[in-house]
Amino acid sequence: MTVADHYDALAIYRPCHTEADEGAAHRSAISTWVQPFTKADARIADIGCGRGISLQLFKEAGAESVDGYCMGEDADVAIAAGLNVTRADQSEIPAADGTYDFLYCRQILEHSPAPLITLREWWRIMKPAALMFIQVPLCPEGWVTRDHLSIMPRNCWAWTFQRAGFGLVLRGFEANEYAWLVRK
Repeated sequence: MTVADHYDALAIYRPCHTEADEGAAHRSAISTWVQPFTKADARIADIGCGRGISLQLFKEAGAESVDGYCMGEDADVAIAAGLNVTRADQSEIPAADGTYDFLYCRQILEHSPAPLITLREWWRIMKPAALMFIQVPLCPEGWVTRDHLSIMPRNCWAWTFQRAGFGLVLRGFEANEYAWLVRK
């Protein structure tokens, strides 16, 4: 049994926001954090793409090559919609070493029970000098959900990125979410 099978059995990956909310959040992240740093021919991976809202927005923004990775019911919905989605756990991406120019990882890393291991997997699939956008929720003390397995303050997230080998390019904060752009 794979890690993905365990997560599916627990049904942890469920949409928790409306599609309109998610669309607006993805549109903002893509226009602010992705478009200024990528070319149309960049190979992009959306880790934790969910039902594919962000994949559609990448296409609208002119991205030519975007692959999505997610699990559970969301993967089924995205695949049924004809989107380029592969069912995969975020810590076990079925892609060759050095495949991607840019990784888009919005609201996914906090679902990993071992973020350092997950980040090393993401490092593996990135090309040299590739960029990655990471966004995690700001989690006030006492704020817990059963699927947010890794909750840390901003400085601990930054240390974890550095420990995984990434260099900080930009950091930000918007709408109760920490955001970073890091480089391999």
